[in-house]
Amino acid sequence: VAARTFAHAEAIRLLKEALTLVRARPPSGDRDRAELAVLEALAGPLNARHGYSSPELQHTLERSLELAESSGSKDSALTALLELWSSRFVQGRTAQAHESAERALTLVAPGTSPALSGSAHFIVAGSSVSLGRPAEALRHFELGAERT
Repeated sequence: VAARTFAHAEAIRLLKEALTLVRARPPSGDRDRAELAVLEALAGPLNARHGYSSPELQHTLERSLELAESSGSKDSALTALLELWSSRFVQGRTAQAHESAERALTLVAPGTSPALSGSAHFIVAGSSVSLGRPAEALRHFELGAERT
């Protein structure tokens, strides 16, 4: 609720408090899924408050990716990679951003939502342009447009 009313600092505070409570639980799959849910909720307010270049946002996304991969949650892993791409790209770490984009693309499967599938192609295209690979970029821009 706090994030939806532009109270991002309060949302961050409450979500960090929730994170502390979740992390105090004994290690288990349920705890990891709860931590992932809190981290996914935290990413938006962190971005709104501090921007994509924030080291705290980057750490949150990296931990989200780790938890999503260990739990087998492909959509959460794909979402984390899409957001991590944005963080790395804005930080000027284009090659690392492109690696995130390529990893995201490997998670796209026939059942993947058009929004996630299209976004994966768009981020590959975006970093490809910045890396001086216009033909690759054009191909992924076209694939992204077809899927969204």
